[in-house]
Amino acid sequence: MRNIANVTLIGSAIKSTLRHTTKGFPVLDVTVAGNAPSGDGEKTKAFYQQVQVLGKYAETLAPILTNGVAVAVFGQLSFQSWEKDGKRQSAIRITADSFVLLEGQHETIADAKGQERLMNGSNRATILGNLTRDAELRYTPNGNAVTRFSVAVNRRSGEREEVGYYDIVAWGELAEQSAQLKKGMPVLVEAAITNDNWTDREGNRRFATRFDAASIQALRRPAGAERDEDTTETAKTQNVPVPEPSFDDLSGADLPF
Repeated sequence: MRNIANVTLIGSAIKSTLRHTTKGFPVLDVTVAGNAPSGDGEKTKAFYQQVQVLGKYAETLAPILTNGVAVAVFGQLSFQSWEKDGKRQSAIRITADSFVLLEGQHETIADAKGQERLMNGSNRATILGNLTRDAELRYTPNGNAVTRFSVAVNRRSGEREEVGYYDIVAWGELAEQSAQLKKGMPVLVEAAITNDNWTDREGNRRFATRFDAASIQALRRPAGAERDEDTTETAKTQNVPVPEPSFDDLSGADLPF
């Protein structure tokens, strides 16, 4: 069973910067913004997602992605970890496979910085992997059910295997339904991508990405199934650094974890 960590975004390209790594490899950093349904679909939330475009494709798109242009992005999630000041840190990156410009006029809304977010956007990840621990059900002070667990996604690129870890949060009825999921079980998750930031007790700015589930399906792995090789060129093989996060959303304050 081949693991999956894919992304679909529809929004406005509000910022794009073309740069090159120390080895001269071109990278286009794009911020895509819009309003999209939350994981449970009960409300609309603003999103700002950073996307990287790699190689010659980055150079082709750089002059086209003017600020405010409406786009659809199809890409992949990748998990990166490193050590800084003696502490292990990690980040989740979106790498674009395809950037499509949308035709016609599209309604936008200006944020506090004057950036035009696309209305009726899409912010959705599809994750297929295995639970790294038992799902944990808790209740917020307001009595809302919340279940949280992590999904590991394994991918192969040549002889190298890469593992990504993605934190899933489910609310309400979906939280109670998924509370029985156990470590090692394969699951298919559809979720909205949420970026959090906060200041820790030491005064350091911290960032994290979670996935607010819209649906969770427990799966049964076919007997004898093997993981397929993923031959996709990854940013890691090109030594592409993770850009410093710039999102402002902190919508997880009610989480009891």
